[in-house]
This record gives sequence, C-alpha cells and structure tokens, in this order.
Amino acid sequence: MEDELLPVTALSHYFFCKRDPYYLYVVHIPEPITETMEAGKQVHDRDTFQAFLRKLEPKHFFRKPVLRSAELGISGVPDYVFITKHSEILPAEVKYSPQAGRSSLKSISQLVGYALILEYNYVYRGNELLESGDAKTKTVVKRCAVYNAYSKKVDTIEITQELKNRVLKALEELKSMIQSGEFPSVRQPWSKCANCWYRRYCYP
Repeated sequence: MEDELLPVTALSHYFFCKRDPYYLYVVHIPEPITETMEAGKQVHDRDTFQAFLRKLEPKHFFRKPVLRSAELGISGVPDYVFITKHSEILPAEVKYSPQAGRSSLKSISQLVGYALILEYNYVYRGNELLESGDAKTKTVVKRCAVYNAYSKKVDTIEITQELKNRVLKALEELKSMIQSGEFPSVRQPWSKCANCWYRRYCYP
C-alpha cells in the first residue's frame, strides 16, 4: 500500500539529524511551516522551467510525477524528471537554500532517493515513465539537477554508486528506527541545534 511507504523527504531529515525523523514518524510531531518553507513554495510557483531547459536541453520531461517503490519502501514527487537527448534520466528539484547544488547528503539525499526509485521500479519507454513491476530494472540514473533559487542557476550533480549505497544504508537504519521506536543518540554541534525547531524537545 502506498500509504505505508515512507516519504523520500524523510531522508533529508535523517541526514540533518536522526532525531528529526524520530519526532516526525515515531512521536508524530510535525514542524510548523517556517518562512523559509513558505519562500520555497513561492519559488516553485515561479517559472524555473526555462532554466532547466537551457541547462539540460531535454527531449522530454515529466512534471511532478508520483514515484514509488514497494521494494525500497519509499515514495515521493520530484519537481521534474527530465529525459535528455541521449535518453539519460535526471530527477530535478527546485531548492530555496544557499547550499542547493552542493553534493552533501543532506542537500541531495532526496534526489538520490528519487534516483533509486527510478532504478528499482521505472523504465522510460515510448515517451512514458512506466512502472516496470520487476524487482530491479536496467534503468541507471547517474546525475540529478538542482535549481538554486539564490543563484538562479541549475547545477547538475553526479550520483555515484557510493552515494546510492550510503542512502540505501540510511534508509534501512531509518526504517529500523521507526519500527523499533528507539530514541536515537546523537552528537551535534550547538550551531546546528540552535536553529532547530525540535531543540525544545531535546533540551527541555
């Protein structure tokens, strides 16, 4: 059932701090909408599509496709999936963050998650993105694209097998934590905790 699938966004929470997904998916305390989140929504409403077109020169694209993989246990909706003239498949996102375009796992873990879903469960055929129904497809996703709303530029980032393996490992740890309900022990610099909304629960 799709309702049982974990959202891909859980990965970025996990790589920020393991307690984030604990509060979200075990204790069920959602973070209130912030000004940054609202600003991000406004960016999504603007026309960023031309920037992707100029950078990627795709022959086809899918806007906000619903992607899911029962085998991986995750689902999500990327802003775009582009098909280049060489039939390369690239998931793409619009980001409202100065760090957008960097290859840190916190920054691109969602896109790596989308890449894995595409590899595990989708094929591009006849101008359609089709669920394969197979355990593993021959689809290979080597890059992703990010539109940085600060620089107004599109960056392409290589998705290495090492990145995929780290995200797969994190996904297993994440699902295990949610299933067990165990409160994660973490060590974070205070500079990160200072701006975290969940700080009130970690330091009551």
